[in-house]
Amino acid sequence: QIFDDIFFDTLKFFWPFHIIPANLIIVLDDESPRDHQFEKYLIRKFQTELSSQITNGEFRFYITYEQPNPKVYNGWGHNRQQWSMFWCDKFLKKLGIYNQYKYVGFVDT
Repeated sequence: QIFDDIFFDTLKFFWPFHIIPANLIIVLDDESPRDHQFEKYLIRKFQTELSSQITNGEFRFYITYEQPNPKVYNGWGHNRQQWSMFWCDKFLKKLGIYNQYKYVGFVDT
């Protein structure tokens, strides 16, 4: 619910889609069925809330799953958060868009 109340309204209000197209990569954990349910919810929500920006090519979103690696981060904490950020970088490279952007921002919840 908090995600709905804050994230979508903030994104639509502050991001100048008509000036700077946005690409959003969401990295989810791949550890429970709830993660996959959340992915389906996000797809529906983005298609509803940002349909005109998607249609105009002003907004694209990608959802990927980080592969759990307890040897690296021991299941939780700061190391886990860092692993998620590295996973996002890896996904950018996989898409072939790593060097196309001047700014990359991270949001961690």
